[in-house]
Amino acid sequence: MKKVNKKKNNKKLIPLIILLIVILLVSAIFLIYVYTQNYITVEYIDKSSSKVKSEEVSSVSPIIINNVVVGGVSDKGKWLSKDNMYGKANITKGTEIDMYNVSGKMGTFEIYSVSQDQERGITYAIPLKDVSDSEYIAIAKSENNAMIRELAKLEPSKEDEKYIKKALGKYRLLNNTVKVNEVYEGYLGTDQKTRIISATSSGKNKFGVYSVVVYVQGNKSKIIKYSYVKNTESSINWPVYSIKFACDLNADDNYELVIQEARELSMKYSILEFKKNKYYEVIGLEFKI
Repeated sequence: MKKVNKKKNNKKLIPLIILLIVILLVSAIFLIYVYTQNYITVEYIDKSSSKVKSEEVSSVSPIIINNVVVGGVSDKGKWLSKDNMYGKANITKGTEIDMYNVSGKMGTFEIYSVSQDQERGITYAIPLKDVSDSEYIAIAKSENNAMIRELAKLEPSKEDEKYIKKALGKYRLLNNTVKVNEVYEGYLGTDQKTRIISATSSGKNKFGVYSVVVYVQGNKSKIIKYSYVKNTESSINWPVYSIKFACDLNADDNYELVIQEARELSMKYSILEFKKNKYYEVIGLEFKI
């Protein structure tokens, strides 16, 4: 009869036991951390738009979203925050701008009026065209079309729920429910299609709620922005994300994403650029509503 070497088998089990203990410890530490926080935010922010020097900029194309000047992009492709445009962006009555809605270019129109709301920190640039029924993004008149490639809106599917859960990873421990709100797909770069999905948790949950935007390329699904709030009765700063536009604002043949963040008392427009396998917020403007 063949003898079983119990000591040898026990030695083989030791690494597995250690791995399980490590996983349990990491999970416990993560849960202790998150349950002591009311807000958890995952996002990647590039603050260089507020650090560009005046001498590095010759001219600036303003970026206008729904009548609000959110920032600009220089003739050399540098992003500039609204407060760092050095007066080199021509935002005056009669200036020609190219306007785009989610479907593509609407045309070239003149700015009809410009005004400042000092209390809210907003510069309004209102176009001559009546766009009361259409959200839009605009940049300075150019020979380039910033939205040649179509971003198609799709009906949410069960597969999209799987993409969200895959991207959430460890944050599923906080809230594992999924309500897919928007799904878009298109060539944001020129190499492969990208799927952009916005979602929130569904129904009431005593463990809090979340809002998220993810991107999917091939079998890869990653968070663009994620925000969680544990106490929904104290959620004044918690945003709900929505996808607004995808267009090439700096003429590099890669499309930036425009995300809206709606809070209880404020609104934020974020322009995100894809680099190093992540979407970085390169311009962000938040204002009171």
